Amino acid sequence: MPSHPRRRAAVALGAAALLVLGAGGLAATAGRDALSSVARGGISGVDVALDEPTAAPAEESGSGSTASSGDGGDDAAASLADGRAFLLVGSDARGEAQRPGDGDWVEGAQRSDVMMLGRTTPDGDVLVVSLPRDLWVDVPGRGPAKLNAAYSWGGPDLLVDTLRQETGVRVGRFAAIDFDGVVALTDAVGGVTVESPYAFTSRGVDVLAGENTLDGAEALAFLRERESLPRGDLDRVANQQRYLLAMFDDVLSQQTLSDPRRAARVLTAVREHVAVDSGTSFGDLEAIARALGGTRPDAVVAGTVPVAGDGTEGGQSVLYVDRPAADAVWAAFRDGDAERLRELL
Repeated sequence: MPSHPRRRAAVALGAAALLVLGAGGLAATAGRDALSSVARGGISGVDVALDEPTAAPAEESGSGSTASSGDGGDDAAASLADGRAFLLVGSDARGEAQRPGDGDWVEGAQRSDVMMLGRTTPDGDVLVVSLPRDLWVDVPGRGPAKLNAAYSWGGPDLLVDTLRQETGVRVGRFAAIDFDGVVALTDAVGGVTVESPYAFTSRGVDVLAGENTLDGAEALAFLRERESLPRGDLDRVANQQRYLLAMFDDVLSQQTLSDPRRAARVLTAVREHVAVDSGTSFGDLEAIARALGGTRPDAVVAGTVPVAGDGTEGGQSVLYVDRPAADAVWAAFRDGDAERLRELL
C-alpha cells in the first residue's frame, strides 16, 4: 500500500478495531452535540462471553494516553494492552441481528467472512492477525470444521471459544460489522482508494493492478472476491486488510473530522451497521480511540495466520493451519512481541 499523509491514523487503531473505536474518537474530535447524539444513541450491544483481565488494568495505556471517559473508559483502553484481544467479525449481518427475542443464536443464519484478532502492547505496538474463513479447525462440541462454521453454529460465543482453543488468545472486546456497513462507510467518505496487487474482475467490477478508487458497491465486490485471485482465500484476506485500513484512514481523515455533515454520515453508518459486546460503552470507545491515537506510524504489525496448504474435507475447499508456524505467531501475539511477530508474518 502506498504511503499516505493520513496513514498514522489508520495504523494507530489497526484493522481489527478502527471501525468501532474510530466512531467514538470521531464524535469526540468533532466536538458537536449532534454528532455525539448520533453515536451514543445507536451502537448495538451483543451478549458474548469474553475473557476478564487477570489483574487490575494499568492506569496508563501502552500508547501513552491516560484519557478518561467517565464510565470505565480507562479500563477499556487498558484491556487492549493487557493481553486480551479485540475480535472484529465481518459478515452479512451484524451479530445482534441474528438473535431472536429469547436471546438464542439462530443456527445457520450466517457465516463470518472477515475475522481479525488485534491488540496493543504496553510498548504501544498494534498487532493484527487475520484468520481465513476456510481454516480447518476443531470447533468445541462440534468437531473439525471450517472456522466460519463456528460463527454460523453458535454465534460470537462459539467463535470466541474456538479461537481461544485454536490460538490461546484471550478476547476482551468484540465488534461485528455487516457488509452493508462497508458500503455505507465507503460512500459516506466519498469513495476509498486502495492498492491492488492484481488485476481482476468481480461481480462486474474491474479492478486494476495498482490504485483503484471504489464506491461502496465496488468495495463489496473487491472484498468478497477470491476465485480469480492467485492464492484464493489468502489473497482475499490480504485484500480485506488493505481495504479496511484504507477505508478507516478516510473515516478518521481531517476531511471527515472537519466536516460535520460527512462525520454525521459516518457515525450514522456505524450506528446502523456495527454491534459491539454489551460490556463496551460509548465512553469506552472514546477512551480506546484516544489511547491508541498516539501510536507510532511504524508500530503496526499485520498479517495472516500461516497455512500449510489447501485441500478438501467433505466436499469443501479448506485451508490447513501450519501448526508450528501458527503456534509461534500466536505465542508472539500473546506475549506482545511485535518484532518477533513481524519476522514470523
